[in-house]
Amino acid sequence: MIPERALVLFDRSGLPRSSPSPSLTIDDIHAQVSLDMTFFWAMAFIAAKKIARSDTDSAFDLLRMMRGARDRIQLHRSGTPVPAWGTIPTPHDPLPPTDPPGQLGYLRELIADLSTLQPTTNAVGGLVTPAAVAAINAFVQRISRQLQT
Repeated sequence: MIPERALVLFDRSGLPRSSPSPSLTIDDIHAQVSLDMTFFWAMAFIAAKKIARSDTDSAFDLLRMMRGARDRIQLHRSGTPVPAWGTIPTPHDPLPPTDPPGQLGYLRELIADLSTLQPTTNAVGGLVTPAAVAAINAFVQRISRQLQT
């Protein structure tokens, strides 16, 4: 299939054009926001634990996935179409750091971003309780103190 926006110079075999990607319904968008929000906050604890244990490879992968969840939530909330499944979007940010203190700082930035997005997603099913967010922040603070010693 020829992608929708591709410019074909020579078509000797009559390849069919791909159909435009279907747009998501409001319910699908709400479900995706809820899934990404839940995924992010669940992985925040695990990423912090990996950083504390100096498992930098695992933490790196988790931070990348968490950033992807944050980016998708931001796209959905802004009304921007999210790339179709299987496409590789252009990275918005540089890769996460590979050292534990840098990774912890990066995790804090992601948490701060999601903390500001959280109130905008509560109505669409992305509800994560303030107590859960406070517990994650306290855990990250504890790890920060541990890394400084």
